[in-house]
Amino acid sequence: MDGIARCAFGLEVDSQNNPDDPFVTNAKEIVGGSLINPKLILAGILPPVAHVMNYFDVGMFPPGVTQFFTDVVGKAMKLRETSQGNEEKKDFLQLMMNAHKESEKVPEGKVTEDDVHSHLDDHHGNGLLDSKKTNHAKLTTEEIVAQAVFFFIAGYETTNVTLGFIAYSLATNPEIQDKLIQEVDEMAPDRDSVNYSSIAKMTYLDGVVCETLRLYPAASLTDRECSQDYTNKSLSVPKGYQVFFSIFSLHRDPEYWPNPEVFDPERFSKKNREGRHPFAWMPFGAGPRICVGMRFALMEIKMAVVRVLQKYRFETSPNSQVPVKLGQRSVKPESGIILSVVERE
Repeated sequence: MDGIARCAFGLEVDSQNNPDDPFVTNAKEIVGGSLINPKLILAGILPPVAHVMNYFDVGMFPPGVTQFFTDVVGKAMKLRETSQGNEEKKDFLQLMMNAHKESEKVPEGKVTEDDVHSHLDDHHGNGLLDSKKTNHAKLTTEEIVAQAVFFFIAGYETTNVTLGFIAYSLATNPEIQDKLIQEVDEMAPDRDSVNYSSIAKMTYLDGVVCETLRLYPAASLTDRECSQDYTNKSLSVPKGYQVFFSIFSLHRDPEYWPNPEVFDPERFSKKNREGRHPFAWMPFGAGPRICVGMRFALMEIKMAVVRVLQKYRFETSPNSQVPVKLGQRSVKPESGIILSVVERE
């Protein structure tokens, strides 16, 4: 919660020492909500209903919560706009404010970092954004507020659940955990060595995280609107139709993943990635509408894993449920995950 508050909203929040912070209490109202919400489903099926709901201030969250985050973002934007001579912050809110001020064409060519994350841009169609015809539309204040809140909704519980499944996967595969700890000790032996550069070079850590997201994707399904009439064999999808598809099923399809139930980080080695269908793995979606927080989430997850493994390791206990039982409506542990955390010698 503190990390997202800082990186998305530009706020300093200490949720553990100050649980009554207004940001924390309002954020809990969001986290406590359910995406299996009749109002949300109705608005998704019948878009005109969404406009009626907006008009009467009926939504997923209590009106006070929505107003709180609207005020937070509005005040933060105003403060930054009136601050003269201060160094521009580098966070999600500032990026949106920049887009709010001006519309500019996406520059030709694509800039990628020389790290284990660069393949994500190539494999998930981000190159579609490099078209000369693509323009950044100016963001409205309302859209900035919506994106900031969505950044929190999409990034809080998903990160939490994924970290739980990583711990479970390491505890139930001790030989994989040993190999990962060896990489951590070599690449980031102490607290000060944990940074973007060291994390981005950890190829086995990347494989562990990617394999966890394959078996336990934070979003079990996603959807896209068909932009033109499409036919493939006996399947026809008219233009404008909304198509839902199961990420969970794709990630466990034996056509793309031999022995799909086995946890194997080597599936994501450079050699094994080659030749695989680019959309066989997409826990963050794909194409121009891929999750805007993908790299942020991966870095946050990896840093948390490294900092824990520097001092501890995970083991199963008599109370551990193996295999873990998933919920019926989402890819979450039905009864939580119980493990032993053992201090490393």
